[in-house]
Amino acid sequence: MAQAKYRTFENGKFDGKVPFKDVAGMTDRDIIGLLQVSQLYYTQGRFDAAQTILEGLAVMDPDNRLVQSALGAVYTKKGNNDAALEALNKAAKLNPGDISIYVNRGEVLIRLGKVKEAANDFKKALDMDPERKSPAANRARLILVGLAAVAQKAREKQA
Repeated sequence: MAQAKYRTFENGKFDGKVPFKDVAGMTDRDIIGLLQVSQLYYTQGRFDAAQTILEGLAVMDPDNRLVQSALGAVYTKKGNNDAALEALNKAAKLNPGDISIYVNRGEVLIRLGKVKEAANDFKKALDMDPERKSPAANRARLILVGLAAVAQKAREKQA
């Protein structure tokens, strides 16, 4: 009987180092191709199919920022906010310079009732877009205006 080459498999990695995709012989091009298929399913409204592909990719390549970000988007669309937050947290760690991750995570945080944390993410997105060119950051600006209006109405009711 052949002895196993690896001792453990956790979080998509063998022995804490080797991604599953490497063991399976998948290339980055393979991952991108499957990401494109999941994006097609997403745009067609086939969220379960997109989720299935992305969850598989998250096992194959757990440190892929695009996979985590897309998985967060699918979970958000399906209303699975806790899973969306987990995926977007991973995506933010893997790609701290991506404005859209902070805006998407901010929207999820609002749904979870964590308005202060959401505002922090929106502010971070705005700080990353001083020239106001990012559509995601501009979406955050609109959300913040809405939150400010809601807060003002709440203050008026209390007075």
